[in-house]
Amino acid sequence: MSNSQSAFDHLSGQSVLVVVAHGDDAVLFLGGTIRLLANAGAHVHVLRFTDDATDSDGLSATETICRNENEFALSAGILGVQGVTSLGFASDSLGDQPRGVIREAGIRAIRRLRPYAVFSFDPYAVFGEDNQDHIRLAQEMDESFWTAMFDKHHPEHFLEGLSPHGIVERWYFGRSVVSPTIDIDVSTVIDAKVNATLAHTTMMGNFMAQLRLMGQTAGIEMNVLRDRFNNQDAIVSEFVNERITESFRVVRFSGAEQLFVDLEKASK
Repeated sequence: MSNSQSAFDHLSGQSVLVVVAHGDDAVLFLGGTIRLLANAGAHVHVLRFTDDATDSDGLSATETICRNENEFALSAGILGVQGVTSLGFASDSLGDQPRGVIREAGIRAIRRLRPYAVFSFDPYAVFGEDNQDHIRLAQEMDESFWTAMFDKHHPEHFLEGLSPHGIVERWYFGRSVVSPTIDIDVSTVIDAKVNATLAHTTMMGNFMAQLRLMGQTAGIEMNVLRDRFNNQDAIVSEFVNERITESFRVVRFSGAEQLFVDLEKASK
């Protein structure tokens, strides 16, 4: 697969689902790719599992939820996303959910939105991953991909007018993707990624607070920390601009791609 805009030409007019745990996951892990997908004419929907109630500094949980919800929508709009859904699971607690709860939510979303491609966390990209929300979501969405096709899994969905649905492409992302099959150069849309990240004012403010706390523990003088992290937008822009490549492990037709190669050609 090409590493340019042309990598997404085949997704023009197709429904694409991006599944994340938190509001800023979409832009930080694959914001450039989402913008390129939108530019190619794909219909992108972002499904966010948590309420992000804990991701702020010095605010109440209620205000944090409200701000992060609004900033999530604003960021998604900058990236060209056409729809967003927030499921409202407690943030930083997906690892505490009983097995199957997250999977059912994933199955329901797939059957409701009926995407051609789904982007989600790679269950094998756990090296350096310290966020259990990401890990559990990756594990259970990986089952949602194929169980969404089974009519024995959650038949109660069918009473709502839903039906089994098969995804053609799975695009896995993460902190360290295992055996990536494609690297997407997002340099042409890096400004959109920067602006979409800056839209997460509350979350990025909490990121600054974390940097300052670690600096304090390291014994760095407070005035030095304030000088370095005083300009939040500059730090965030610097961070995003350093990452102009987004890597993915792509699986087509659940690994049975060769069976469909000739069929795809014949149907065009």
